[in-house]
Amino acid sequence: MKFKYLFLVLVLLATSCTNKAEVTEDKTFNIVTSFYPIYIFTENIIKDVPEVTVTNMTENHTGCIHDYSLTTTDMKLISKADAFIINGVGLESFLEKAYETKNDLEIIDSSKGIEVLKENFSDGDNEHIWLSISNAIFQVKNICEGLVELDDKNANKYIENTNVYVERLENLRNELREEIYGYTDLKMVTSHDAFSYLADDFGFDVVAVIEKEEGVSPTSKEIQEIIDVVKENEIKNIFIEEDTSTKIIDTISNESGAKVIILDTITSGSGDSLDYENRMRKNIKAIKESL
Repeated sequence: MKFKYLFLVLVLLATSCTNKAEVTEDKTFNIVTSFYPIYIFTENIIKDVPEVTVTNMTENHTGCIHDYSLTTTDMKLISKADAFIINGVGLESFLEKAYETKNDLEIIDSSKGIEVLKENFSDGDNEHIWLSISNAIFQVKNICEGLVELDDKNANKYIENTNVYVERLENLRNELREEIYGYTDLKMVTSHDAFSYLADDFGFDVVAVIEKEEGVSPTSKEIQEIIDVVKENEIKNIFIEEDTSTKIIDTISNESGAKVIILDTITSGSGDSLDYENRMRKNIKAIKESL
């Protein structure tokens, strides 16, 4: 009989321990980023910080996320997020839906304090701020500031990592400005307005954009006007995004004699912490070699 009672006590103790483990609070600080460049910036800031994770919500999405719609998986991810980090400038059109998913969602807007350019030849804001290294530095600092406020116990490590990353980005910007020294009078024709911030960072001038509104093809009259601009300015190259449809681009190229050069908008990738730096370096190399 004693053994029977002893067995019951042991079972109850085991059950009690199991239940206690199940209700232990998850101490992980979960960060979700809206898309790839923001993910890379955040990865560098949280490097080696224990119990902090970052997940890129739109990791399988290529291109900008202007018209992205939240999936069921996205909403589950957002519901568990301690911080949701966005590009800002209206790029994330799904924010209202995100708030519906979690009404106390903590959002860190990385665009705070950045001077926003207007889309060339239109009144809309240009969201592609990350393609300026100077702006990327602002974004990294904004992300760090937001994380320090929400997770102050890791503040010192966030700040330490941010200082290291910002120094790398500043060195990159200086390196590339030296690389392109002497070419700052470059006049650019681009497929879309994605590269205006890059041009602004390095002193280039975007004189024409083929798609004034992304995804909307120019009219025959507008195509001819672009061809005239290319000829009049003796422009040697047309710079396009990697996923641009080439039919109209080829027409302009054939009529004007300008070559087509592909630049990288860095909207998807491997997730390597150096990816932004390496690909910005390749963009400047491509511009320089095209001249």
